[in-house]
Amino acid sequence: MTVAEYRKLNRGQVAARGQGASKYQNKKITIDTHFFGRVTFDSTAEGHRYLHHERRLLSGEQFEIELQPEFKLVVNDVRVCNYRADFRLTYPDGRVVIEDVKGHVTPEYSIKRKLVQALYGIEIVEIHDGVEVVAGSKSGSKRKKRQRV
Repeated sequence: MTVAEYRKLNRGQVAARGQGASKYQNKKITIDTHFFGRVTFDSTAEGHRYLHHERRLLSGEQFEIELQPEFKLVVNDVRVCNYRADFRLTYPDGRVVIEDVKGHVTPEYSIKRKLVQALYGIEIVEIHDGVEVVAGSKSGSKRKKRQRV
């Protein structure tokens, strides 16, 4: 394959995906929320997860929800990167849960997750197809399923 053929093929893949289209075929969804007004979520799964939490709040359950909390990942006074989760849930007893809705776990996310755990002592709960999974185990089969929502 020549360089020109490769470039032509690569342009075709980018064009097929479309400008601004998601690499993982996520579809953005805009929801009129009760607490935050009109919000655009990066995926329908993330939007559905927010609606799950909103229903819990409207039914009287007590907790605070923050959208897109950001963590600065600094090692030896050097900013390595930032990590932005999907949700931070803070309960009246002081318990904090960080949630990230995942359809596909990338190597970059895995590194950021480990950095958050090491620097902040926070365990991230991943949501895969509506199932809560405690992140960070060495093999997927050892992950603890918490509940189906």
